[in-house]
Amino acid sequence: MITNGTPACAAQPHGAVPQPACSVPICAFTLGQLFGARKPSLKNKRYALVCKASGGGGEDGHASPRLVLRQGRKQDLAFIRKSLFAESMNPTIAGVERFVVAETAEEGLSDEEGSRKVVGFGQVRPVSDSAQELASVFVEREYRRRGIASAVIQELVTLHAEDERGIYLMTLSRTVGLYEALGFRSIPASELPLSMRVEFLLGRVVARIAAGGESLAAMRLLTPQK
Repeated sequence: MITNGTPACAAQPHGAVPQPACSVPICAFTLGQLFGARKPSLKNKRYALVCKASGGGGEDGHASPRLVLRQGRKQDLAFIRKSLFAESMNPTIAGVERFVVAETAEEGLSDEEGSRKVVGFGQVRPVSDSAQELASVFVEREYRRRGIASAVIQELVTLHAEDERGIYLMTLSRTVGLYEALGFRSIPASELPLSMRVEFLLGRVVARIAAGGESLAAMRLLTPQK
């Protein structure tokens, strides 16, 4: 978003808890505005703008990187698959074009695409005629706690704002607060779409093994109608 020519923090989704500041500046135009369609279709075009940090640091005290959000590309698949495997996350990919990918250009480096580093991603994939799943949200370990995951999630929600299908997710209990701040609310697992209920049961087993016994939570994005 942009206010009087100055990059500003992205608008919060309906129901989100207002945030006093963003640790990572969001690009002047959201992907949702630039896509202008329910399904991303701007292949081979640069549609994300580089935004420079306006000062201050991230939540971990490090300087905030310049952030670029773009549509996923075929060459991102190897990194996405490797990252999902390393984090014991569901490897299902509905189509790389459904991903929003986050790149950074650190201070002192060029903003050209070849000098940027992919540090995170996320996708919204269809699970039924009436439901979609926000999934595969990942940020490289050294770039976490800088607002990058929130930026990716906000852009995914913006892209699918006109889609009447509900957006659901499953997440570890320690990250529930992140999604609540972005407009999601916890729901009983029985309210998940059928295919996600099966995945939820399997995910609880994986979470116990890979996440030290941590519990799994089911959530849904609140909308004005819900």
